[in-house]
Amino acid sequence: MVGGAVFASAASSTTILSTSDVFLTNAPAPLIWSSVNGLPTSLLLNTTNTSFQAMVVDTDNGGKISGVANIIKRYYDASGTNVTAISSWYTTVKGSIKASTMAKPSVQMTLKGEGYLAPGTNTTIIKPGNADNGFPGKFNLNFTAKDTPAVSNNFAWHILGNLKGTVTPPTKNAKSEKVDQAADLIVDRIAEDTIGLRVIAYGQKFGAILLGTDATGTGTIKNGAYTLNLKPVAGGSSSLQLKGQLSAVTQTPYTNINTINTADIKGKIQGQAVQSTGYKFSGLN
Repeated sequence: MVGGAVFASAASSTTILSTSDVFLTNAPAPLIWSSVNGLPTSLLLNTTNTSFQAMVVDTDNGGKISGVANIIKRYYDASGTNVTAISSWYTTVKGSIKASTMAKPSVQMTLKGEGYLAPGTNTTIIKPGNADNGFPGKFNLNFTAKDTPAVSNNFAWHILGNLKGTVTPPTKNAKSEKVDQAADLIVDRIAEDTIGLRVIAYGQKFGAILLGTDATGTGTIKNGAYTLNLKPVAGGSSSLQLKGQLSAVTQTPYTNINTINTADIKGKIQGQAVQSTGYKFSGLN
């Protein structure tokens, strides 16, 4: 049988072989986690005169953050319209996002950069000894936010934290300057209120695929209840465990056939704890 009910009841002597999709809704308490795909902004790295170019920042399924970017900062004259100099830094990014309580992540990101300052434009070539500009500079900065919920503002989600470290300005004989500033990190905040499963049942066992992902696992049925553990085929620390009850449905010509009805869901996605309760959509077998 393809479609329809999923499991044979424990009391039935008939083994039902079936393939079907089961959809569980966990609204209004969705599974919530955040993904980091950019760099923080602050007084130093402000949006007015700083741009992040050639940037790729990713978060893997274990919450590890890694990336690279070219940070370009423009300096203006007193009028605020004419660019007098430009800094360009080659920047690498490492860090992590974790949460022991859902929707309260902690973020740590280390930004290391080195580059130059050039007057006027970033294509100016400074001949040695001709100016005090054009010398290498570097920075080592650390963004941190502890147990900080993402907040919505201007159609984006923000994690507010602190940017701390040192910057050596790219000028001749410059000394390192300390940085300790409030910072803002825009994140992708995911709130998943529906869990879809493709379930392949064979007696009192079944295989399941989390629809739209490579997360999969096998489950067991006992005394009207089931347990299912899902993990990505690619590996990593993300995982979900579903435990719940089955409910009897009737589908001609079979009777007393059970399907997933409820799900206590808990686990970890991208290094962050998630937990909720799901219920089968009404009318779906």
